[in-house]
Amino acid sequence: MLDFAGTVVAAYDAPDCGSLGSASGTPVVLNTGSPECFAVLVDFEGSGAALYVYDAERTLIYHESLSESGAAIAATDLDGTGTEELLVGGRGKLWQYTLTNADTSRQ
Repeated sequence: MLDFAGTVVAAYDAPDCGSLGSASGTPVVLNTGSPECFAVLVDFEGSGAALYVYDAERTLIYHESLSESGAAIAATDLDGTGTEELLVGGRGKLWQYTLTNADTSRQ
């Protein structure tokens, strides 16, 4: 991850990433009162995508390969509880991720 001056400010492992087309990321609070996580959607230019979620220590805590390209990623508090849901958009689809029993689950 680079800042606006091009200085590396963070590095994250990205298994199975290969050569990517583009990447988007967002901070996300998956558990009220816990530090923010960082979610990244890597788009492989028409041949699928990958979702990576890192904890506050930059440890990869969730990785999923998606069969279609991802168009967007966002975090929002849908129910006002302080815990955010991670939204990932694809072609005509929207996936919602929440923290359940200490595991991230795709709904």
